[in-house]
Amino acid sequence: MAKKEGKKVNPPTGIKAISIYYYIMAAFIFFVAIISSSALFIVGVTLISLGLFGAIGLFAWFAFVIGRNLWNGKNWAKIAVIVISILSIISMISTVLNISQTLKNYLALDVISGLIALIILLYLIINKESKSYFIKTRCS
Repeated sequence: MAKKEGKKVNPPTGIKAISIYYYIMAAFIFFVAIISSSALFIVGVTLISLGLFGAIGLFAWFAFVIGRNLWNGKNWAKIAVIVISILSIISMISTVLNISQTLKNYLALDVISGLIALIILLYLIINKESKSYFIKTRCS
């Protein structure tokens, strides 16, 4: 927890929820890394499977680090979440505007993730509790 003058500053419920969302995403990405690299390992492509596991695992680690540091009130984690949310919203808009046969299968997932990103973005930018939490942790 972040501290201010010896007292712990607890994160608001919204920050906790966003951090938990990033923890869940990290676990999901790590699971995808295991499955993807295992499939290649079974086929006999060991080096590529290790590289794929490392590359995808790096994204899982990044998501975990963002979630952890967002919980602790680090401003850089807030900025990273805002940037990721904006990119996700752009991806959603792009998918909706360019619906092709290939993208129709992913449309619902992209729209849902884009809406989650929009909610996260608005919470981090507009919510007073969120703003004051990052100011309090920065000053400590």
